[in-house]
Amino acid sequence: LGVRLRLVEHARRRPLVVWVESTERDARPDSRPLALAKRALIHAGTGFLVPGSASREYLRALGVADERIVTAPNAVDSAIFGTQVEARRAEREAIRARLGLDGCVFLYVGRLDPEKGADVLLEAMRDLPATLAVVGSGSQEGELQRAAPPNVRFAGWLERDDLVSWYAAADAFVL
Repeated sequence: LGVRLRLVEHARRRPLVVWVESTERDARPDSRPLALAKRALIHAGTGFLVPGSASREYLRALGVADERIVTAPNAVDSAIFGTQVEARRAEREAIRARLGLDGCVFLYVGRLDPEKGADVLLEAMRDLPATLAVVGSGSQEGELQRAAPPNVRFAGWLERDDLVSWYAAADAFVL
């Protein structure tokens, strides 16, 4: 894999820049093929972009030199999640009716994986006079759905533009 990536990189005369979100906390199977693929990708990469310090530390632990790593923090498109959400709030009641939401609504948008702590959020919502709308998917999705109290609503994974209505309908965002 690494040799092939290097050949493609050389043939196209373009560097190979790799985006890495993994951290030491991410659960990954310990398999030889996966370890070999990681090494090949690290060897082939000219540079690496990471969203934060945990991913940077992960790459360092894998032997990537610090000067090959650049932090490019995750960003939010303010035109979509600011301006468009604010404009859609004019239709808030119609949106809430269409989405089946009423009362006080909390919104969580993200992966449903152990490191995100969604299980803690679900337990915190238990017996509250409010609804939690959960948008996302991940390895814990089924487990969380089975354990969720009745005031939690799962919407699954949605395209970015479809999130605008959910943000406009919510009273609070939970991170």
